[in-house]
Amino acid sequence: MEHIEYVNKTQIKNEQWQEAANLIAKAIPNAIISKLGVKFNTIFYRSIAQHECSCAFLAHDPSGYSLGIIIGTLDRPFVYAAAVKNNISKLILAANFRIVRPAVIQWTIKGILNKFSRKKKEEVSNRPLAELIVIAVQPEARGSGVAANLVTLMEKWMKSKCLEGPYTILTEKSNARSNKFYAKIGSHFVGITLHHGREINEWHKALGDDGN
Repeated sequence: MEHIEYVNKTQIKNEQWQEAANLIAKAIPNAIISKLGVKFNTIFYRSIAQHECSCAFLAHDPSGYSLGIIIGTLDRPFVYAAAVKNNISKLILAANFRIVRPAVIQWTIKGILNKFSRKKKEEVSNRPLAELIVIAVQPEARGSGVAANLVTLMEKWMKSKCLEGPYTILTEKSNARSNKFYAKIGSHFVGITLHHGREINEWHKALGDDGN
């Protein structure tokens, strides 16, 4: 694709955040956040991205249409907690009746049980705090290099913040496309964890390591 522009979080417009949130929901439909609606996604991911510990880069065409987005952070647990704490009322209103859906209740129960699992605590304690929170690309932009360019921009930002060591990437075990992409760009497969009943692949990637 030609004439693709990349902008950082300070340049992303309101309508582009909504497009990006919708894109993320479609890219990871099994994630509980996706099931809580586009408005919930917009508030949550935008809050994470705007934190001083986080970055976001968006790719768009000449008309401003969002083609892809990436959000990364230096401290995932901290920014997730801040996003919920600072927007709790807005998030509840945005979720509306979806928050009492059986899938959401089941997810919450499994999360509570996982929290008290010794194995789970050991897995999380060994995980780098820095993380690629989410990356999503429109179907028509796949194979154009947009995803790789977004990763490069995120890693340059992480380097500018003096990150040392690798960062974490979590993917659905069943998402063959994503897992193939992360292996291709030089990520190291660590293992499979159970997250709210879903099998998740954990990857670690060193900054600037493209696998070549």
